[in-house]
Amino acid sequence: MLSNNLQLKLFDRITAVPALWDDIANSGSIFMQRTYLNAVEKNADSGLYFRYALLFMENKLVAIASFQIMDFNSKIPSEGSSQLCIIKRMVEKIKQLSEKLAEKIIVNGNAFATGEHGFLFIDDLPKKQAYLALAETLAYIRKNDVLHDHISGVLTKDFCPKSQPYADQFINYDYHAFASEPNMVINIDSDWTSFDDYLACMVSKYRTKAKSSYKKAKSITTIDFDTVQIQQYIAQIKQLYDNVESKAEFSLGNFNIETFVDFKNDLKSEFFFKGYFLEEKLVGFSTGFLYGSTLDAHYVGLDYEYNYDHAIYPCMLYDYVKMGIDKGMSIISLGRTAEEIKSSIGAVPVNMKLYFKHKNTISNHLITPIVKHYKPSPWKEIDPFKKEYKQNLMLC
Repeated sequence: MLSNNLQLKLFDRITAVPALWDDIANSGSIFMQRTYLNAVEKNADSGLYFRYALLFMENKLVAIASFQIMDFNSKIPSEGSSQLCIIKRMVEKIKQLSEKLAEKIIVNGNAFATGEHGFLFIDDLPKKQAYLALAETLAYIRKNDVLHDHISGVLTKDFCPKSQPYADQFINYDYHAFASEPNMVINIDSDWTSFDDYLACMVSKYRTKAKSSYKKAKSITTIDFDTVQIQQYIAQIKQLYDNVESKAEFSLGNFNIETFVDFKNDLKSEFFFKGYFLEEKLVGFSTGFLYGSTLDAHYVGLDYEYNYDHAIYPCMLYDYVKMGIDKGMSIISLGRTAEEIKSSIGAVPVNMKLYFKHKNTISNHLITPIVKHYKPSPWKEIDPFKKEYKQNLMLC
């Protein structure tokens, strides 16, 4: 029993979660929906565990939440300015106190996607009460889960500006708040019925840049992969994915690229996979999800030997815009990283917040000086559009 007469039910696999989950999940992002979660869970590494929470009030389901329990990935470097590098330094500082300190953390949100993809609740539940219930649920899992002895930290992630005033309640429970790297988002203007309409809103410099990118990519052909083609090229896909992953400043979880097969097989048209070919050679791929009015860009893979000469990555970004317009989407979420190039195609930053807490009171206090001095890396924001054109950005 939580406060405000809320009852909590927990499950450790999505197939065990009652169908009631879908009543709330299907109104939110695809990352909370059963089919997506099942694909990720089925292909997860052995060290990744899942928990699903249903919250009831007077026998009525009012909120759902998803969690992952994972090792704090050793790939994350200690040097760097991302929020996860900062947390990594925290853990290493605390670990000096005890050689036996566990390095598993609970993550509320999605370890493999940017955005608010870990908590949904009905409109009738007051927001302040909802986020209080989430904080209590995290505390319950940390103290009572079968893995509780191995869990040293709790991370709840990627709250957008509209949610932050309510999520800031975590601070009252001794969480440390971070302003994370922004999610780069494009708002699709309702007047854009074609890619040319989008280009027409740009100043000549960036319109020319877009055309130049496609000119450099004239030898590149794109193919929309089906399940068979993903399986056929799986070895090349893994190599391209690893090329990009090896350059990443951090990685919260290890994504199994075999999951792409299940995404395409189970989600059908809600998941897309584009292969980029130079003659017969696969030199890149892009993926994403279509749900509601949102196109959510997912993982990409690149052969850096050909990327610059053929403008593969810039064309991937423009192709996301093309698809968003063609599919009648309102929002394109491009995620973190590469902020400057994404802003050059019209994406604007949506500042995200996350909250971290160590289970030990003294250790948690030691984190404070690191948090106090942390700021996301600076980058140059570019506005490629004409002055008379203004985006009405939807923050969440």
